[in-house]
Amino acid sequence: MRPILYVCGPYTGTDSTETTKNVMTARSYAIEAWRRGWTVFCPHLNSAHFERCIPEIRHDGWINAYLDILRRLDPDAVLLIEGWSGSPGAVFEYTTARDELRTEILGPFHSPDEMPRAPKLCPVYRQVHYETDSRDTCGSSDRRCPAGVSCPIRRRCR
Repeated sequence: MRPILYVCGPYTGTDSTETTKNVMTARSYAIEAWRRGWTVFCPHLNSAHFERCIPEIRHDGWINAYLDILRRLDPDAVLLIEGWSGSPGAVFEYTTARDELRTEILGPFHSPDEMPRAPKLCPVYRQVHYETDSRDTCGSSDRRCPAGVSCPIRRRCR
């Protein structure tokens, strides 16, 4: 199981060309993050240029939808792309991740090459499979995971 990384950066440009540039920048970070062991969710790629296909959804509608996804996803980390602070949507994502979800924030990085590798999975984490469902468990008596690892039930470790 790989830790989940949410890509956070500017999407909307002053015109379609700038928006495309923002999407392609996010894409390059997402590709490198996959190479470095993360499971990546990149909003830019999930609905690239949908604002043209579904103009009845206002800008704040897209922002609120991605805040919902961020909350449900509860990623292990959020990756900030340069220029994120100039984007209202990215600022909301960052604030939600930091203050509400207490998610680790990475970046901003000047290039995808600067991103860290994904942390290894906590060695005491286990997923137990039953006939009707699966459950996350922790075999540790400590209240924290060892340093440098990721844990799907990390709420226990905070």
